[in-house]
Amino acid sequence: MAKTVKSRKAAPKAAPRKAKPAVARKVVKAAKLVKTRKAAPVDARRQAELSGQIQAINRVMAVIQFELDGTVRDANENFLKTMGYQLDEIKGRHHRSFVDKVEAESPEYQAFWERLRAGEYVAGQFRRIAKDGREVWLEASYNAIMDSSGKPMMVVKYATDITAQKLHNADFEGQLRAINKAQAVIEFTLDGQILNANENFLKTVGYTLEEVRGQHHRIFVEPGYAASNEYRAFWDKLGRGEYDAGQYKRIGKSGQTIWLEASYNPIFDAKGKPFKVVKFATDVSENRRIADENLRIRNALDNVTCNVMIADNERNIIYMNKSVVEMLTAAESDVRKELSNFSVARLMGASIDQFHKNPEHQSRLLAGLRQTHRAQINVGGRTFALTASPIFNKSGERLGATVEWLDRTAEVAVEKEVGEIVQAAADGDFQRRVVLEGKQGFFALLAKSVNQLLETSEQGLSEVARVLSALAQGNLTQRMSGDFRGTFARLKDDANGTCEQLSGIVAQIQKATDSINTAAREIATGNADLSGRTEQQAASLEETASSMEELTSTVKQNAENARQANQLAVGASDVARKGGQVVGEVVTTMAAITDSSKKIVDIISVIDGIAFQTNILALNAAVEAARAGEQGRGFAVVASEVRNLAQRSAAAAKEIKTLIGDSVEKVENGSRLVESAGRTMEEIVTSVKRVTDIMAEISAASQEQSQGIEQVNQTITQMDEVTQQNAALVEEASAAARSLEEQVGQLGTLVTRFELDTPKSTSYAKGDMQKLLAASSAQAGRPMTGRHSAKSAPARGGAAPAAAPAKSAPANGEHRWEEF
Repeated sequence: MAKTVKSRKAAPKAAPRKAKPAVARKVVKAAKLVKTRKAAPVDARRQAELSGQIQAINRVMAVIQFELDGTVRDANENFLKTMGYQLDEIKGRHHRSFVDKVEAESPEYQAFWERLRAGEYVAGQFRRIAKDGREVWLEASYNAIMDSSGKPMMVVKYATDITAQKLHNADFEGQLRAINKAQAVIEFTLDGQILNANENFLKTVGYTLEEVRGQHHRIFVEPGYAASNEYRAFWDKLGRGEYDAGQYKRIGKSGQTIWLEASYNPIFDAKGKPFKVVKFATDVSENRRIADENLRIRNALDNVTCNVMIADNERNIIYMNKSVVEMLTAAESDVRKELSNFSVARLMGASIDQFHKNPEHQSRLLAGLRQTHRAQINVGGRTFALTASPIFNKSGERLGATVEWLDRTAEVAVEKEVGEIVQAAADGDFQRRVVLEGKQGFFALLAKSVNQLLETSEQGLSEVARVLSALAQGNLTQRMSGDFRGTFARLKDDANGTCEQLSGIVAQIQKATDSINTAAREIATGNADLSGRTEQQAASLEETASSMEELTSTVKQNAENARQANQLAVGASDVARKGGQVVGEVVTTMAAITDSSKKIVDIISVIDGIAFQTNILALNAAVEAARAGEQGRGFAVVASEVRNLAQRSAAAAKEIKTLIGDSVEKVENGSRLVESAGRTMEEIVTSVKRVTDIMAEISAASQEQSQGIEQVNQTITQMDEVTQQNAALVEEASAAARSLEEQVGQLGTLVTRFELDTPKSTSYAKGDMQKLLAASSAQAGRPMTGRHSAKSAPARGGAAPAAAPAKSAPANGEHRWEEF
């Protein structure tokens, strides 16, 4: 059967029910009273009372009578109206006409009528079907009526239509179930003890129902708040039946903070007295966190110095921070020159397109904005830099855009001014300066820094130009002055160091020039001395040749002229002794020449090293000039001249070194030949002694004398060749000395172009040097007198031996100087 029991779940105060079953019970009681008094005479007054009660019940309740088998006997107007029938439509029909087919065929329905036939009382809420098929809910009691013998004779049903209330309760219960599904619900006693809690609430706080049931509400709050007067006043208010709602901070099982959007609802009994409190809550912790975060962001935006504006998807301005309002307010009068209707006070809610001459383009740009876009606009003489960035939610839906404003008017003006000054500096004009008037903060600092940079650059470059100009004029006494730091300090040190090194190099060159000059004088003097000795040697050879002719002519007469031959032999011995002395002097002279040649080689090596260092310094100077750019071009020319000079000095030194090496080799050859001549002269002396000793044997040894004369003749021929070679060497040495003198003169001329702090060295007497060289050359080139000036024919018809080939000049020196 469709019997229901009223739900005891927490619910708002329900509307009071109509009194129904209680009246029915009174009727039944009255019937029983009649039954108990059946043997006594019926009191007319009591009968009238019972009849009146039954009529009253019939007026307020739906009444229907059934046979014990469930057939309808009668029904009052209330019942017929409730079910939509006429009495004749239901009279004689079974009770199952008022229930659906499934219930009518159920065992429960059969048991229901069995109980009634047994005389039992059945009451409750019953679902019935009206004539039109609608559902009717009745609060009813089925009462068995007994006959005089106490047996059931019929069943009377007293009912009240509770359909509207049932539907209302069902709707209310549905709402409660929906709330239980969507919200966190917990029930408390009036003093805060927990009675029950749904799954949503338990899940929110992290407890189980067993852990919280019977506990006080204070387990969900902080200890300090639980002990406060405010907390006690909160529960006193609920205990009085007052409603409270809002956002509450609560503590979960694990200690986490939970924010709940909740309402505390007192529940009242039938007398209107509160008996418990039901709390409906929603976890808004995330919303609270987002709201707090948004509030922090808004407060941050309101206090940042950046100029921030926010527009929605319709490009309407929904937020402006203080900075952008102040910036636009300051620029309002200028903007109105181009946008006459512009007003900062009317910007909120207005379209952001009003700042642009082409709003359609701006709207298309913002509508499709998916990433940060930067632009610059000019309005009323003001320059604004705009940075627009889209705003998206977690699902990627665009909510609007932020626009960051930057008034670059002053910055653009400074950029233009600084750009013009920097360009002028790039063009070589360091006289211009940034105007400091009207500039503040960063721009004032920038202007001062640029001016300081220009001042330092102008001073440094002017000093460099002054020193390089002096270098270009050969003045090595100038130096950079001033207090410089960083690169200019290094430039000052390098420039001054370069000048110092150049001064030292030029001074060394001048000193080397004097040394070379002295060496050249010594070479010229040696050549003149060598020339005189060579002439003396030629005269001695001529005398020797004459003696040999006389000796040859007297060989045939040796027998007759033994005494005279002996005297001649003595004379020959004297001549030979003198010749030996001359040859010794020649050896000594040749050794001196060799030592001088070695000294010259050493001097040339010094010149070679100086030229190498000069070339290196000139190269370094050219590199520094290249670094200096246009300002270093003059210095580069000087460095190139010095380098060329160094290269020419190196070439000359190389050539001199080659010639001197050749001369040394030839002098060494001459020394060996002179030594050979000395040994020959010793042999001559020995031979003359033998001639003296064996004069008596001259006749027998005339053949041997003839051979000895022939050997002496060959020796004299060799001496003649050596003398000729010495003359050639002297001429070559003179030519080398002359070339060296010319190079030294050129080097001295170049060096004199430079002005040094130290006094200039004394210049050599060029005329004296030329005179010495001319004298040496004249003596060396003078032809030999007598028949020995040319290769003489062998004495007594002997074949003249072939002249020894002159040795070739020595090759270039081993230490060749490589140019860069």
